[in-house]
Amino acid sequence: SQDKDTATANGEDTITFSVTLKNTKDEVTTSSKLVAEVSGSKNTQSELTKDGDAYKMTLKSTKAEAKEVTFKISDLKLGSTKVTFEPGVFDAANTQVIPSKWTAATGDVIDLELHVRDSFDNQVKTENKPTNEWVLSVIEGDAEVTQLPSAANEWKAKITTNKSTRIVLGGTYNNAAIPKQTIIYNNPQL
Repeated sequence: SQDKDTATANGEDTITFSVTLKNTKDEVTTSSKLVAEVSGSKNTQSELTKDGDAYKMTLKSTKAEAKEVTFKISDLKLGSTKVTFEPGVFDAANTQVIPSKWTAATGDVIDLELHVRDSFDNQVKTENKPTNEWVLSVIEGDAEVTQLPSAANEWKAKITTNKSTRIVLGGTYNNAAIPKQTIIYNNPQL
């Protein structure tokens, strides 16, 4: 069993698992060969330790994903359970504007979307994205920005290139700069 099914993938929020071993007579027993295997990545799990009649283990992660925890003695699978680590809160340092294409010629229209990430680079769920306005701007190059109305936390925009030049895009959220810039390269042969 576990104390909860969901935790935040922030390297701090912990799920605690408890396993009680019983023999064929339904008596509590022990095993030095009990192990826990966890699927997925960027996990930190504690050793299984005896706590009364049960073995306990904790699991933390910085990767937002579903994980399966399997308990085994040698090759004998005792059982498994699924848990989910969800993305954390918005982090401007890991958030970036992503274009529909990375090269452009004069007159191209390029769709843009703000990929909202947490501090461990997990994509923030739509319902947890900040609802304040974001502003896209051209830092270098010649393009016109069309900021699309923010509906249902879909952070989208378009640019139209005016000249075949490299375009550097930046953005702000809640008057704070989004540090990662996006570069769309010039390709006059397009």
